[in-house]
Amino acid sequence: MRFHSGKDFLSWRDKRLAFIGMSGVGKSTLTNYLDLEQWATFCTDFELADGPLRPELEKFAGPDFPVGPNDISTLSAYVGKLGDPAQGGLDLGEFRRRQALHEKAERQTFLNLIARLRSHQGPALIDSGGSLVEILEFDRPDPLRQSLCDQMFFIYIEANEDQTHELIDRQLRAPKPMFYRADFLDQAIADFGAPIDQADPNDFIRHIFPRVIRARRPRYAALATEGGVAIPLEFTSQVRNKHQLLTLIADHIDHAH
Repeated sequence: MRFHSGKDFLSWRDKRLAFIGMSGVGKSTLTNYLDLEQWATFCTDFELADGPLRPELEKFAGPDFPVGPNDISTLSAYVGKLGDPAQGGLDLGEFRRRQALHEKAERQTFLNLIARLRSHQGPALIDSGGSLVEILEFDRPDPLRQSLCDQMFFIYIEANEDQTHELIDRQLRAPKPMFYRADFLDQAIADFGAPIDQADPNDFIRHIFPRVIRARRPRYAALATEGGVAIPLEFTSQVRNKHQLLTLIADHIDHAH
């Protein structure tokens, strides 16, 4: 979705906003400045776990596994970490199987979301998760990407190089399971330099995570160019209320023209 001016954005009644950017840039903080009682909130990780991927998660954790917008612990445990099973990792075959199921379910989740947004009235906030840019195609036409850009407005919170290094260091202190594109994962395994089935799972995440961030940055930027706006972290970190947030977005729409 594109706007000719910040004024057009501010007058848009049924705002559909999706904050994107690497973990730690303050996406959740910004959403809390909105009147969440008046905004419908769609958490795609929750929709994924409670929708297309639910049968698989029930096999993994039982039918009563905990799931909610603020509790996707079962999904995270299911995705798991690649590495030595004796150290809590998943072997490569099972890891690839789960990644493929995750990708298919994630695409279906966003298709379901698009259908819901088309009939939704009123403002909406979309918590899209970090995997979104991994399932989209950017080097050729992608109907899913186009539909998402038609239905929502992306705000990319852009960290500079120094901020990116700081955020990476913070994440590597507590490595988390992640989704990877298949070709990207294959290259990372080839570059790892040790047998993956004997690797400490956290060591592999420390190896691959900085690469993930470098690969995602241009994808975030491309999504913002097509269907949103990029705003540097140094500006979003100064926001303290809804008015400042919406005005900041409108100002950067004007600056982009």
